[in-house]
Amino acid sequence: MSAVITELRITAQESARRQRMIDNVIAAQKRQGYVYDAVIEDAAAAYVRGEIDREGFGRAMRQGG
Repeated sequence: MSAVITELRITAQESARRQRMIDNVIAAQKRQGYVYDAVIEDAAAAYVRGEIDREGFGRAMRQGG
């Protein structure tokens, strides 16, 4: 990702919520046969860590997916 990352301040609970959401989305997509690439995996990890927000995650999906 070439975007400037501004760290968001999120709680451990928010990070856990984001991780559950990402896990559910990935599981659903894999059941449909989609294989994730490194760009998407990196964006998902940055979202869970609070480095990008939902908009940033969406941008990463459109650019890298």
